[in-house]
Amino acid sequence: PKAKAAALKALELDGSLAEAHASLGQVLFDYDRDHVAALNEYEAAIELNPNYATAHHWYALELAWMGRDKEAIREIELARRLDPLSARINANVILVLYLGRQYDRAIAEARKALEDLIRNAGDDHDRAWAESNESLGDFYLTHPHQQNPSLALPWYAAALDWWAGSDDLALARKRYLDIVFRATTNERWRSNVLPRDVLVNAV
Repeated sequence: PKAKAAALKALELDGSLAEAHASLGQVLFDYDRDHVAALNEYEAAIELNPNYATAHHWYALELAWMGRDKEAIREIELARRLDPLSARINANVILVLYLGRQYDRAIAEARKALEDLIRNAGDDHDRAWAESNESLGDFYLTHPHQQNPSLALPWYAAALDWWAGSDDLALARKRYLDIVFRATTNERWRSNVLPRDVLVNAV
């Protein structure tokens, strides 16, 4: 691919470019599937620039693919410390934790990411916002260690309000009924009753 040729050319001109080593590593990982060579390029990039978040990020993904879970988690956490606002790095923190079988930590990170998305949306409520609320409702309704229907209700209510005003009536009705069904048929719900207007809208 052109990206490989560009990275090789950049290294030919200046072998001390951390960015070029990392880019070559990414090509070796994504296209050539040469994981040992990719690992070497990421390590070279990090040695040249220890504060280069992208190199730590891609290195973490390579390590995770190779099953080196503890190292992968260390590297992705370092990448996030170096670039805490990177959406891609934050998303891959969840992936690396999941691949490392750190399921509770992965879920906690996913929940935090959703809460941040909702909080930062302000008044700009779109379908992603509604589905994020719905996902948090699902989390509190079904997570084996944090199952709490009373905490699920506000998130579900926000999603239901959005779907109630959606222009896509067929999809909105389906999603609305799906949420109501999940909420009202959960065995832990019991005394947690959906608001009357929600049930009326579902009819």
